[in-house]
Formats: sequence, C-alpha cells, structure tokens
Amino acid sequence: MSEVSEIIAQRVGIKGFRTIISTACTSSSNALIQAKEMIESGLIQKAIVVGVELYNELTIKGFDSFMLLSKNSMRPFDKERDGIVLGEGLSAVLLGRKKGAFGLVGGAGNVDTNSVTSPHFTNLKEVMAQAIKSANITPKNIYLVKAHATASIQNDIAEAQAITLLFNKKTPHILALKPYIGHTMGACGTNELALLLESFKQGFIPKSIPLETIDKACNIGSNQEELEAKEGYYLLNYFGFGGNNSSLVIKYGV
Repeated sequence: MSEVSEIIAQRVGIKGFRTIISTACTSSSNALIQAKEMIESGLIQKAIVVGVELYNELTIKGFDSFMLLSKNSMRPFDKERDGIVLGEGLSAVLLGRKKGAFGLVGGAGNVDTNSVTSPHFTNLKEVMAQAIKSANITPKNIYLVKAHATASIQNDIAEAQAITLLFNKKTPHILALKPYIGHTMGACGTNELALLLESFKQGFIPKSIPLETIDKACNIGSNQEELEAKEGYYLLNYFGFGGNNSSLVIKYGV
C-alpha cells in the first residue's frame, strides 16, 4: 500500500507533495479533509485523493475473530442484522479551487479513546457537529445523512444514538450505501462519496437495501424509497476501528 502514491504520481506526472493516510475505515475520508485544508491554506492548488482497499486475509481473519462477519447480507439498523460484508474498491476524487456542482465544504475528525472497537455515541455526535460547524451551517440545514452503517450491532446503535442526539429527533433522511458494495474499509470515504455524486448526476438518491424490522435500540432506519437529488447539504459519516472518526459535509448545487 505504501507504493500506491508513488505509482500514481509517476503515471500522472506529479512531482509535488504526496502521502499515504492509513486510519482504518476513515483513511480516504481523512485524506479528503487533509487535501481540502491544504488547498484552502494555499499549499497546493489541486489534489487527487485515491481510496484503495483490496482483498487480504489479515482483514478477513481479523473481522472473523471479532465475529463481525455476516452469514447472510448487510442490513444496517435492522433488528436481525448480524454483521458486515467486506468489499474491495478503488476510486479517486479530484479536489481544486474551481467551483462546480459539488463541493466539499466541511469536515472534521476525532479520536475516541473509549474503546478500540466500539465507538461511544457522544464522540460520534461531536465529530458530526464539528463537521457541520466547519461548513458554517447548522444541523437543520442537512438534507440527508450518508451513515457509516456497518450493520454491526454496537456500531449501528452508537451511530443511531448520535444522529438522534445531534438532530434533536428531527432526523434527516438516512442513506446506507455499504449493502450495495460491501464495507470497503479504507476506501469507503472516496468510494461512497463517488457513488453519491454519480447518483446526483442522474438526478436521484438510491433507496437503501430493504429494512424489515428497525432495531428499537437504534430507532432510526435508512430510506426505503428513492429520493430526489435536491440541492443542499449532505453529511457523510465514516467511523473506524481504533477509535478514529470522521464526517464530511458536501454541498450539491451552486
């Protein structure tokens, strides 16, 4: 993995700054935040942020040892959910100063020292609040939350509690994308952002994989109907092993 940035730089002809960020499931979302900050500070003019996650036995055996792999399918926030399905993915997002139909307008990260594997809802709520504040908006401006939604028992509960607390029970639409492509770990930041942006271009937001019975401990569920891609603000969550959490705010429309 350490060679990825060098390979891309050679093929594209980039001679400037390049780096690798490895923070579990938040790797590429943290890379997006760093790229945004470097552009805004004037250190760089453009950035190519690449997320990559490939098959490897260490990851599979690690999740299996925690008994977090689903025997069937990913069903975030469902009462009968039984874990994640791992996926592979490779995607790239180009950031720059030029304004377009989409913009990364906010982002934040924090470290949860409560547990290596189970996030605490107050820390998740805080990182979402910080991301929204950095975009100079308030929670009521958020049209939809792209949830991390791993379908693991404790993570779904913590994220649901954090969302409910932040939005004061006036929950926006909730979208879960991992059931479509699996949990692509370090690449899910760019993968799920790219999927959402491509959906915008087609004029819709996809419905989530069918949710049969909402877990009462979560008390929220992902949208079960296709939605219109409305102009406005969207919050994207990425919460990782090791206690690293990040949230992004994107704006659709000029």
